[in-house]
Amino acid sequence: MRAALVVGMLMWNVGAGAQAGWHTIAGMPDKVSAGGSIIYANTDGFLYIDGHSSRVPPVGNYVYRTALDNPGNPVEITGKGLPSDEAVDTLGQMADGTVLVSCHGVNAAGKLTGVGDVFWWNGSTTASVWKRIAGFDGRVAQIINLFSTDAAGYTYFSPEWTGDIWRNNSPNSKSFSVFVRSLYASTNGGSAGHATTGGLYEYFAWDLGDGRDTMLWAGGEGELDAVSLGGKKTGNLKFATTEGGYRGNMAGLAKGPNYVLFLRVNNTSPGTDYLHRIDIKTKTVSEPLQGFPRPEHGFPTHLLNVYNGLKNVSGKTFIFSGKDSHTGRDYPTPGPTYLLLSKDEGATWEDLTVGQDAGCTGTNLGLAASVVSRSRYVWVRCQGGRRIDYYGPLD
Repeated sequence: MRAALVVGMLMWNVGAGAQAGWHTIAGMPDKVSAGGSIIYANTDGFLYIDGHSSRVPPVGNYVYRTALDNPGNPVEITGKGLPSDEAVDTLGQMADGTVLVSCHGVNAAGKLTGVGDVFWWNGSTTASVWKRIAGFDGRVAQIINLFSTDAAGYTYFSPEWTGDIWRNNSPNSKSFSVFVRSLYASTNGGSAGHATTGGLYEYFAWDLGDGRDTMLWAGGEGELDAVSLGGKKTGNLKFATTEGGYRGNMAGLAKGPNYVLFLRVNNTSPGTDYLHRIDIKTKTVSEPLQGFPRPEHGFPTHLLNVYNGLKNVSGKTFIFSGKDSHTGRDYPTPGPTYLLLSKDEGATWEDLTVGQDAGCTGTNLGLAASVVSRSRYVWVRCQGGRRIDYYGPLD
């Protein structure tokens, strides 16, 4: 089960006026304390927690939630509807706040079956029911890494490795269909050896206020593409192309008021130049200070792929959570885990784990990120989800 970091919250203030520091959520249920959970901070003011107690059917799925403004003693909302032969995985939401969860099928040997589903919650804490979205054909090679929404109220997701992007048929509808079939087949942007194929890990529909259409920014096993969704015919954009010397996966994408930030390795400087900043006005690309070991106020290089690890919190503030790929060489296996904060759109970065205890640093600190805007706190999984901590306020 993947680890997760969640950046909360919208307008809620845990300990308003308090000095920034680390706190632990009390009263974790036994199911969650057993480990393997994933967390997600929703715009409805709750932190959602999901997981499963077995790797083989019946998998024992569970979902809990706790208030962001007074975290503790999570309440179970598993209810009815979740399957016994598909394990819950990524949590997310629709534009109207409806909670979503993806599931991936497993067999009696604990292996992935290659199919899965997406469920939405009816919102009831007393008669909780999870229902399958309509239209989705279950083509899940492994998992769904991300649910994203746009300003018009649409929700997007992509089954890993397919390259397809699904979108609901109307804003906030529970019925979905394929919106883009194999993105790299149309952009020729896959990595070396598979230019027309490749999975997508990050995908957002953004209007950057630059005079262009709303554009679908997406990437994964290849370049970062920005494809026009409107009628202005301002042309598509490409960044970090294979022809330009880039390799590996694009495993991070987020935007601020002035820059779009993304992660992909540049072949001309192997193992470095992971973080790139696209100037929204000029579309020029620059690389901020970075290296290994991570320089003071800089960004780390030599990273493992961590999907959704780079997130905008609000304004110019970003969070990054990831793991170093130097194993058995400069560091003992596994390498260090990062939790970094930038307040200048990625130009400089500071370590948020300073002052945190050993129970939620190093290998005990979870990975990946999800964002709720105007956040003042960072919510993290510790010890494989057995413990959930939060840090803040950030401002």
